[in-house]
Amino acid sequence: MQAVSYAEASENLEAMIEETRYLLRSSKNAERLLDAVRGFEADGQGVPLS
Repeated sequence: MQAVSYAEASENLEAMIEETRYLLRSSKNAERLLDAVRGFEADGQGVPLS
């Protein structure tokens, strides 16, 4: 596993946040993302949102 600098991690996080913000602009995409998160949680792999 390769070490990641703070700057790289920060840049990656910023890119992920921007991508999510872009996808959430559409209510249809927002619902798809929420469904995906719920499915991930149901598999016992995610952190519950509530």
